Amino acid sequence: MPDKEAPQQRVCFIIGPIGEAGSERRRHADWVRFAIKGALEPTYVVQRADEGHPGRIFEDIVRRIRTADLIVADLSFGNPNAFYELAVAHQSQRKVLEIIKVGETTPFDVIDQRNIRFNYERVEEVDAFIEALKVQEEVISREGFRPNNPIAAALAAIENPDVDRAAVDRAQLESLVATVSENQRDIAALRSLVVGSHLDRYPLAPGLGGIDTLVSSGGGLRKLGRPISLSTMTGSPVETGLSHPLVDALARHEAK
Repeated sequence: MPDKEAPQQRVCFIIGPIGEAGSERRRHADWVRFAIKGALEPTYVVQRADEGHPGRIFEDIVRRIRTADLIVADLSFGNPNAFYELAVAHQSQRKVLEIIKVGETTPFDVIDQRNIRFNYERVEEVDAFIEALKVQEEVISREGFRPNNPIAAALAAIENPDVDRAAVDRAQLESLVATVSENQRDIAALRSLVVGSHLDRYPLAPGLGGIDTLVSSGGGLRKLGRPISLSTMTGSPVETGLSHPLVDALARHEAK
């Protein structure tokens, strides 16, 4: 009998600040990547922009955003590139988990989007982050889940101007209330996990610095949805008359 094919690994692409080698931002970014790997591997291959292939950097980033099964968007340090790339992910209707450094304020445009707080200076908070990331990944992987973000909502309003906006606003308010309630349950569960657990600690990967141990967690994850093309949302550069790095990269990607 022929051997069964091994299940194909999904791809998680991280967008966010990376920083110069040895900087605080690079230390933060390396910890973020390490914690995400602890939550999602081996079901996912976790990738970051600086691990790309030779060639046009922005084109490679757009391609990877549009083809990844999951995007983790790190909004820490108010990095402009991160928000630019987050907009690509939102318009592409990708499944996105947003994270932000403890102590920072979520920007207005995405303030109603759930995010997970991250702090690498305390081992127990890293552990809580890993568990929260696993919970959120499972939620957005459920059958029938549809991404909801500010760009998707704006496009829906533009394309369907006759929709009862009051009804939509009520539905969004109910969704926000449900999200707040779920957040409260998650916080209670994570607090119980951190306080009541005996943490198994493993040596940190070389070069991260800061803390010499990190909690490693596993768990089964579920299959994510298929990529959705942007061709119906953006139009081609010829149709729009635009010349812009984002439009050019999208056009090259669609042409392949």
